[in-house]
Amino acid sequence: MSSMIYLAADVPMETVKNPHYKMFSVNEALDFGITDIPEFMLEPDFDKDKPNVICWSDIEMEIDTENDYVRIDDFDDDLAIFPFDEGLFCQLFTEKKYRMQLEWGRYSEGRAKLLIEYIKRCLATTDEVEIWHLWLGEESYVLPKKQRVSVLELAPEHIERLEEFAVHNEPCRQYCLVVKR
Repeated sequence: MSSMIYLAADVPMETVKNPHYKMFSVNEALDFGITDIPEFMLEPDFDKDKPNVICWSDIEMEIDTENDYVRIDDFDDDLAIFPFDEGLFCQLFTEKKYRMQLEWGRYSEGRAKLLIEYIKRCLATTDEVEIWHLWLGEESYVLPKKQRVSVLELAPEHIERLEEFAVHNEPCRQYCLVVKR
């Protein structure tokens, strides 16, 4: 299993697309100049106009398993915020109606600053936003650990603590950072 971070509020929140990933049909990918397309997608019976079958990214990754080395381009804007997948198996303790999932490779101060700006925009229309870090799975849960902070005090260090919280330890615990206007 794995963990995830999501935001919750009483008002709808905006979707943020990751600028480093694009989805294409085969024909769009060919027009874009992508040449590394799986052979089966080039067969005559494959619908080359079917949307979102090829994912392209400008993020370069180098993996060397023999030397246990991984290098990934680390862009601060490498994040996405999109509607929460209600099909995920996890116990949610929030009572907020609107939930958005945060997707990023890992914490960075730059990404935390972008998330803080996002939260500030949300707080223009609501009194608080919850940021949850939780473990996905069927394990037993205990009540979440909550911390409250004013948006004026909110700093990247708060987001870093949220990210590093060990939600996977048994019994599983969720961590919630409640950001007040």
